[in-house]
Amino acid sequence: MVKKITREQIASWLAWHGAGRNRLMWRLVHAVSPVLAGMVVTFTEAMQPQNQLVWFYTQAVDAGGVQEVLARISEMINRAQAPMGLDGYHVFLTSLGTMPGDERGLTRDQVDETLEDRPARFVRLVQGDRWHDWKRGSGPQELQAALEDYEPQPDAPVTLVQVAITGAGVARTLRAFGAI
Repeated sequence: MVKKITREQIASWLAWHGAGRNRLMWRLVHAVSPVLAGMVVTFTEAMQPQNQLVWFYTQAVDAGGVQEVLARISEMINRAQAPMGLDGYHVFLTSLGTMPGDERGLTRDQVDETLEDRPARFVRLVQGDRWHDWKRGSGPQELQAALEDYEPQPDAPVTLVQVAITGAGVARTLRAFGAI
């Protein structure tokens, strides 16, 4: 039996392997599928370290909950570039499973060391337009509801939050290719 690979999986793999930073590779992807090339730009932007938050379970009372994470995401969305009116936002929430030793409690160093080895349990995408949905619509409420669903728990102690703004990704790609 052959497993079907989705274009999202292909775009994620291409972004992970640098297609969003390599001009020749990106042009090849664009020649095959412009939609796939756009997805590569979005995923490459979401994989940038400054666009990621790692939210993990802790038993401390002042650990910072949904409102704190929502405020940090809101700042990322509001401060991002939006050249040519490209202000679509994409927030990827990935609930990650447990690893041996998690029962003793998690520290930032432990989470950073094991982040890529943790199994993904659930993935959710919240997307919209920054001007219409985020600033004037129900975008923050939709994201808050999703964050409440993906809040770290003992059985899913880590949530990886990745934020991508379409315009910022396009600007980063154009700068990498020397176009601007």
